[in-house]
Amino acid sequence: MTPLATPWTPALSRRACVAGLAGLASRPVHAACERVCIPLVPGGLLVQEAQGRAEGALVSLIAALQRRLGCPVETPLLPQGRLIRAFYETFEADVLIPGSPLPFDGHTPHFVPLYQVLAHRLCRADRGWTAAQRDAIWAQGAQCVLPRHVSYGPGYDALVQRMEGQGRVTWVRDVGTALRMVLAGRVDFALSSPTVAYAYLGAQSYAALRLDALPGLRPLETGAAVSRRSLTPAAQEAVLVALRGLVREGEVQQAFARHFPAAVLAREPLALPPA
Repeated sequence: MTPLATPWTPALSRRACVAGLAGLASRPVHAACERVCIPLVPGGLLVQEAQGRAEGALVSLIAALQRRLGCPVETPLLPQGRLIRAFYETFEADVLIPGSPLPFDGHTPHFVPLYQVLAHRLCRADRGWTAAQRDAIWAQGAQCVLPRHVSYGPGYDALVQRMEGQGRVTWVRDVGTALRMVLAGRVDFALSSPTVAYAYLGAQSYAALRLDALPGLRPLETGAAVSRRSLTPAAQEAVLVALRGLVREGEVQQAFARHFPAAVLAREPLALPPA
């Protein structure tokens, strides 16, 4: 997910962080252990609020990170715009998951790759198009809907730029809105990864879509951006070591497997290739 400038609302106070992982078992916290704030954007099975606490695949992943750190981890739920500003401009957020290694407004974070995602073309399954018909429709000007602040890498960005130049893109605020517009027949297709689509739609609506991998697009390596501004050097190193341990021990895939069917996960290469 690529950070972009958006209108800002009042700054997040570190004291105002809501402990979304309250009650998780962890090792005893050393007196010098530094509190880590990892804001999350609500998004279906990735992150959702249930009975006053956060749940989802990314929440399970952060819970595993907290157990490795042995430090308190706070997970406030924020809109995307607030989250980006809190990390890149006010330096009140310590980690972004998913995050980007790209610099933004003079701040280049540490980056730890955690998993891969692959953009697919999503249209309604009941259209009944053959593969040749679908390819012809895309070439002839099918209309696409896309959420802002999302990227699946350079190939995806080039495709989106080309379609936008042809007047074929409708922009919306979030992934859920884009996918619902496809299901309602208001546009021809959207671009998203299978896990993100399933996370926002659930099993029944996901089954009403046809997903096609986009030729020539490579999987995007995504992961955690760790601030160089908000944490001490010692805390930065502790977080980086813990994140790399999650990948090495397969805990990233375990977190996703607790929330997604195997058939959905099989559609894209979530696991990182061996180092």
